[in-house]
Amino acid sequence: MLGVLLDSGYYRATAKAEAHLVEGNQQRRRYAVTLHIEEGWRYRLGDIRIESAADDKTLIFPSSELRERVPMKRGEIFNVWKLRAGLEAIGKLYHTKGYIDMVSTPEVHNGEYGGPLELVMKIEEGKQYRIGRIEFLGMDAKTQSQLRPQLRPGDAYNPDLIDELFRQSKSLLPSDASRRDFSVLLRSQAEGTVDLRFDFYTCPGEANKAPSDDRQVN
Repeated sequence: MLGVLLDSGYYRATAKAEAHLVEGNQQRRRYAVTLHIEEGWRYRLGDIRIESAADDKTLIFPSSELRERVPMKRGEIFNVWKLRAGLEAIGKLYHTKGYIDMVSTPEVHNGEYGGPLELVMKIEEGKQYRIGRIEFLGMDAKTQSQLRPQLRPGDAYNPDLIDELFRQSKSLLPSDASRRDFSVLLRSQAEGTVDLRFDFYTCPGEANKAPSDDRQVN
């Protein structure tokens, strides 16, 4: 219920449930639940401003390009679902450039007495990561050579490319190959690199993870 309200412009709506015991014994109890809802004002979107979380830093993407990822227009009913969709789309855009730690934090301002909500999105880009070492296990040299152009050391690391490789290379991969055969060996913050492994020796569902002296991610 609250989610429907938030997606319908009632940004400051609140809901509180109260349960009252109607009858019961040691084996079974029956409750009546009362839901108290305060809708509040119905808001529309004012301006959206997108900026770096660091005052002295310029974002790698123009703010206009980032703004296009948020599917809400000025004057439109404020929709929390669309806001989340925009945050996700901005994250995917940053992934294409290797900024896998990017964090976008929305700040909502104004809106007194039902006035428009002004949205400020603070972008913390983090470090850019590039592909380091790539291992293909259980695969002949010829097949490896056909896969490597799709993921090359030195390219920006985009996690979405892993799924794309599995989709586009079905004819080259074992019949039971899946993303479970992929793992990140090492993510080095110091070097800004991510080492990758495709292990087609393992059975489906088994993860092959190697120890490291830095953070590991999936």
